[in-house]
Amino acid sequence: MPAKLNEGDILEGIFCLAAGLLLAYENVDKNKLNQLRTVVDPSKFLDGRESVVVIKERAEGLDRNSVTCVIRLKAATTSSAFGKDYEVLYSSQKDVGNIDQKVTTIQNLVNSTSFAGRLLALKKKYTTNRTAESLDFVITADGIAGESSGGEIKGDVTVSFEVRDFKGKVIGSESLNYSIKSKSVTVSNLSPYKGMIKMAEAFGVTSTNLIKKYKPIFERPARDATAKEAVNQAMNEMYAIIQNEVIKKNTDPKFTERAFNFIKKEIFGSDLADLVDIQDKKIKEITKDYVDHISKNVKVKAIKTGQYLRIVAVTDPKSVLFSIRLKVRTSSSGSVERKFYIESGNMLYGGKK
Repeated sequence: MPAKLNEGDILEGIFCLAAGLLLAYENVDKNKLNQLRTVVDPSKFLDGRESVVVIKERAEGLDRNSVTCVIRLKAATTSSAFGKDYEVLYSSQKDVGNIDQKVTTIQNLVNSTSFAGRLLALKKKYTTNRTAESLDFVITADGIAGESSGGEIKGDVTVSFEVRDFKGKVIGSESLNYSIKSKSVTVSNLSPYKGMIKMAEAFGVTSTNLIKKYKPIFERPARDATAKEAVNQAMNEMYAIIQNEVIKKNTDPKFTERAFNFIKKEIFGSDLADLVDIQDKKIKEITKDYVDHISKNVKVKAIKTGQYLRIVAVTDPKSVLFSIRLKVRTSSSGSVERKFYIESGNMLYGGKK
């Protein structure tokens, strides 16, 4: 059975092309973006990368600018949105899923976003310095690399920038990373045991006894329905204990600091990638600058809401920093789904700070 198209995976490539157009022309034209999609060969995703030159050594004032997009996506979940398969749709003004609407949204809203402001400010810093230089932008979409990092690297798209003199000597370089979402609040999807231990340790909950009691249960093979149910019960039990222990930590003077440090790592990763969520009618962003800003001005606490553990503003429980959810479900066929989600809260989405 062929893999189902994944709009999140597709948007990594589209964001890469959009960033390339933005740096080349300071806007994103939908028609130009879709034309670039037709020349991307998804067969190259299987064992390499596709490179698309947006502009090459184009004169701009005293400078010569080049912009190249490099794309490696999951071929099985993205192929129909690029290359020959997409060209058939493009010629009849069609698209896959909700991608057409999201490309329109990028075109209409891009210049009001934080990520566009940062990219254009980076470019302007050099194009207005009255020095003749060669500016080389390479935008790389490689979500596969991020997944192989074990969750430490969050960036799906990297904008790398080199400044050279006209003799070819590199005189400066910078890079910016972006995590791309498609209408999703999930910032981490972990195995339940590892996720729960990670959460406990982040909030200063002693995990030694939890590990001693529950790790052997989770490591034991569970082949029949009774054994599987015993594991499910142990997971729910462990989660309830940790929820209560985290709530007890509300009186810890370092609770707010611990909470912000935890969610910063889960969202931005070791590569400090800002998050961009492209939806049908809007673009939502979580930037490190904004989260740093609110971390100095908001105190938070933990509360339990149903199956959720929510970290909320002390003064307003409706202002959520992040939520944690354990999902344990057994299907009618006997298969078991066990997941531990860390989800972004409404407090995190803000303006350009």
